Amino acid sequence: MALNNLRIIYQNLADSATLTAPTNTPVGTPVGNLQKDAKGSVWRTPTTTADSTNNSNPTAGYSIDALIQVDLGSTQSIHSVVLPFTNLNSAFATIQVIGYSVAPTNIALSVSGQATITGGTQVTNFSQTSTCCPWNTLGLSTGSPNTYAYGGGTYARIWLSSTLQALSARYLVIKITDYYSSAAAANGKYIEASRLIIGRYWTPVYNTGYGMTATIKDLSAHDRTESGDLVTQRGPRFNSLSFDLAYLSPTDRIQMTKLLLGNGISKPLFVSLFPDNGSTTNDYEMERAHQIYGKLMQTPGISYHTLDMYSSQIELEEV
Repeated sequence: MALNNLRIIYQNLADSATLTAPTNTPVGTPVGNLQKDAKGSVWRTPTTTADSTNNSNPTAGYSIDALIQVDLGSTQSIHSVVLPFTNLNSAFATIQVIGYSVAPTNIALSVSGQATITGGTQVTNFSQTSTCCPWNTLGLSTGSPNTYAYGGGTYARIWLSSTLQALSARYLVIKITDYYSSAAAANGKYIEASRLIIGRYWTPVYNTGYGMTATIKDLSAHDRTESGDLVTQRGPRFNSLSFDLAYLSPTDRIQMTKLLLGNGISKPLFVSLFPDNGSTTNDYEMERAHQIYGKLMQTPGISYHTLDMYSSQIELEEV
C-alpha cells in the first residue's frame, strides 16, 4: 500500500485568493484562468529566448521558470499546492513554495525565462522545493490546452513537510521550473497550467483498501462503414477513480460528512491515493495513476460498519 494514507483536498484556498503573475503574460492567458475549471482556459508564461546562460542544472538541462504570487487574504497554514493539467515535460521539473508575511515588491521573468523575486518579508524557514512531476515517463504529448481533453498534460504537485505545515503565511510565491535538453530545445517554449489548488488535506486514520480502480474513459465512438471499415469518431478522454473507505473512525465520519455537504457532486476535489510514494520511477508512476482532480459521480452513503466504525465508497471523474 501507499507510503502515506490517501489525502483529500476539498477546500481550495486558491479560489478566494488574489493571484498575480509577471505582467508580460500573453494576451488571452491571464493568471485568473487558474481559478477556472475549464481545461482550455490556461495561464501561460511568455515564450523564452533561451541561450547558454540558463543551463542551471547540467543533469536536467536548460531551465525555464514560471511565477505565481498568491494573496490568501489572511494568514493561513497550507499542506500542499497542486497544478492539474500542465505542459511540464521534464522528469526534473520542480515546484518551490515560499511563504511571506509581507508580499514581495516584484516578481519578474527575463526573456530567457529566468525568475526574479525581490522585496517582501519571508516567513522564517518557509520555503520548500520538490520534484513536481517525476512520473512523466509515458511519452504523452504535452502540447497545448487542446491536448488536455485527450489525456495530455501532467499533474504537478508539492506536499509540504510537517515543519512547513505548522507555519502560516498570507502571501505565497510559487516558482515552477521546467527543463529542456538544449538551449535550442528551450527556445520559444513556455510553461502553462489550467488550474491551481492550494489547501489543507484530510487524511483518514485508516487507508483505502485494495481493489481501488483507476480508469481512462474514452468517449470515442466506432462506426462500421458499408465497405466494412471501422471508422472512429474521436472523442475526449478523461480519468476516473473509485475506491472504498472501509474503516472510518467517528472523527473521519465527521470529515466525510463535511466533504459531502460542502462539495456534493458540483464542487471538485483533489484526491491522491499514493502521495509522495517512494523515490523510484515506478513508485511515482503509481502516484500519477491514482491521483485525480474531479467531481463525485454521486453522493455516497456512509454505512455503520461495526461498533464505532463507518464505511463509504467514492467514485470520481476528472473535470
